[in-house]
Amino acid sequence: MIGPRTAAAVSRCSANLALGQMMDVERAYDTELDAEDYVAMVVKKTGELFVLSCVLGAGSAGRDSSFVTAVAAFATEIGVCFQIQDDCKDFLPGDSGKPAGTDHKLGLYGLPTLHALRVRPAELEPLLLAPEMDATAVRRIRELVVASGGLDHAIGEARRHRESAFAALRPFEHEAAGKRLREVTDAVWMFS
Repeated sequence: MIGPRTAAAVSRCSANLALGQMMDVERAYDTELDAEDYVAMVVKKTGELFVLSCVLGAGSAGRDSSFVTAVAAFATEIGVCFQIQDDCKDFLPGDSGKPAGTDHKLGLYGLPTLHALRVRPAELEPLLLAPEMDATAVRRIRELVVASGGLDHAIGEARRHRESAFAALRPFEHEAAGKRLREVTDAVWMFS
């Protein structure tokens, strides 16, 4: 049987996830979106799923509210880090497992692209807003984003959110649960 705290956590997550998805669709083709609004959307869309998993795990382990609060802060930051890493996949050399240009063709711009739009708007915006986006345009977008420092900026932001997540766990870093959360996070970290 689901208790009231679990039901409340699942309900909150579902509502925030729906809001995050709506924000994502609403921002399609928005070349004016700033990084702050992007992060707010990611917290709802991705961070909430991480929070729910961690909070439910902490609750079923019978942990106290200080641990639940810490793990929720950790999960929010790791969710943002995870999403930024996913946004970077379009710009990494080799096969990342994500078809190139997928998000751009849908008008969804991640942090690397949003940064590049601030640096090189005159070159990048027409490509992103063109009615058709072929493989040549996708390659050119990639080149512009990387050359403008968009990928490096996003990796730096992912790293910053990762470190904020670890800071939230600091009071529990010597406990088994804190160590496991760190190990899982390290296992999915894409950058050196």
